[in-house]
Amino acid sequence: MRCLLNLWFPKQVPLVIQGVLMVLLPLSLFGQVERWVYRYDGPSPDAADDEAYHLTIGENGNVYAIGRAGVVALTYAFTVIKIDTSGNAEQIYYYDYPYHYLPDWGYRILYGEDGHIYGIGTINLHGTILSFNTQLDTNLSYVIPWCMQTRSLAKGEFGKFYTLAFIGGWESEDFGIIKMDSSGNVDWTFIYGNQDAEIGEEIIYGLDGNIYATGKDGFSNNIAESLVVLSVNPEGNLRWTHYEGGTNNHAWGKSLVYGNDHTIYITGYVRDGDNEGRQNLYVLALDTLGNKLWDYKYDGPASYDDFGNAITYGLDGNVYVIGGHTISPPFTGQIVVISFDKHGNRRWIYSYSTPTSPYAGRSIAYGTNHHIYVTGSCNGLVLICLDTLGNEQWVYSHSGATPGDCIVYKDGYIYIPGSSTGSNGSDFTVFCIADTSLIGKEEKIEDLLLKPKLQVYPNPLHNATNIKFEIHNGVISNQYPVVSIKIYDASGRLVKQFSHQAIKQSGNRVRILWDATDDSGSRLPAGVYFIRLEAANYKATEKVILLR
Repeated sequence: MRCLLNLWFPKQVPLVIQGVLMVLLPLSLFGQVERWVYRYDGPSPDAADDEAYHLTIGENGNVYAIGRAGVVALTYAFTVIKIDTSGNAEQIYYYDYPYHYLPDWGYRILYGEDGHIYGIGTINLHGTILSFNTQLDTNLSYVIPWCMQTRSLAKGEFGKFYTLAFIGGWESEDFGIIKMDSSGNVDWTFIYGNQDAEIGEEIIYGLDGNIYATGKDGFSNNIAESLVVLSVNPEGNLRWTHYEGGTNNHAWGKSLVYGNDHTIYITGYVRDGDNEGRQNLYVLALDTLGNKLWDYKYDGPASYDDFGNAITYGLDGNVYVIGGHTISPPFTGQIVVISFDKHGNRRWIYSYSTPTSPYAGRSIAYGTNHHIYVTGSCNGLVLICLDTLGNEQWVYSHSGATPGDCIVYKDGYIYIPGSSTGSNGSDFTVFCIADTSLIGKEEKIEDLLLKPKLQVYPNPLHNATNIKFEIHNGVISNQYPVVSIKIYDASGRLVKQFSHQAIKQSGNRVRILWDATDDSGSRLPAGVYFIRLEAANYKATEKVILLR
């Protein structure tokens, strides 16, 4: 079998992936295959709407999904499930407040650099942060003061993470950002609010080491219902705020992403004051100081309600947005995907042909294979694969299912949380779909698996920066001598080189702290430097700016 597989794939491609793709070959050439679907019907004896909202990929490809599971009638438990690579549950954790009066649920989850799993949600009407080991034993539980709901979660500096929450009462809540370490110690809590409800939707940690969030500002300087973007530094101080819309042009930020070009891209909607207040899908680009670079309003074919729901920045340097537009008011629409270049020029628009709700487009991911994956609801769950030119490659659908709030691509597989119709209401569900369209295209498979990934943050830096990279196991184990990290100044002079031993001992995922010194330990002057990663025939370079 191994000899047969090596006729099809480069030697460096893991046998597990070779085997899976060979199994899929007779089923679907140049398409997709349902690898597995995991369903969990919660402990409630009554009909209950169990649902997975979010997921993350942890150690050895295990999936951790978070959501809710019914316990008794109209009561739900905060639920986390660990699923192995074959789609079997290894552990199930759920927490139901003892008195069964109020619904509890988990909302967002991430896998930390420390190997722990962090989940946020609501327990007994209080925003709560939980940490688990990989067996889902609880490490910490923190109830956020005066918080009714948590909204978003982001990794920060090593061992730090940020939670976006609603702080305060109903219709008077404020943005709350909580910085915490892996031991549960709160570094600081930042609160942003005016005279009405401020609702945060998403938080991210930028490559420059700052924090960015978007949502809705209820009232600010006579501007009502504005889309707001704000930035906070790692010490918890507000750097800036940016508003769009307001008064008759209510607006809302739903999602944002930090591009490798150090631009923050945001999507949501803004009402068109000249068109009876209907929503236009909206995209905004800001620099890291909060200055507007460009924006774009999309008024769909019916000039009715159109929405942007999620945004991503591609490895090709372009921006991709998923949302929906109306084709027949008020409730008939289509899933829509729009791509822009970094200057705000629209590249293309794709709409899924089958009519659905204008609110149906949910999540988007850019795969390292240069495919764009989007999810939505259309007579069930749909997963659509596009190329970077907007051409539809394939569509996967699952009747009776609804997608959750994310989509994750890893190593040729697409993972989607959600729900599906069961025998007792709906089930907590996770889908794993294999993209088999790369079969027979060995160069793309090899590039996907072996190309090193290099990140540097913060950038610009003052005293130190993190150099993070990942190299495929086959390169690391067999070719250590060709893996190197070197730093050059603007003249091309080599100023710093990290030893092969240090890289080897760190494994295939490496984080190195560079303290802005040369090989002699002397502080380097301010200026432009280039960090160079070399692994076999693959190279990656990042430009960094050192400030003094």
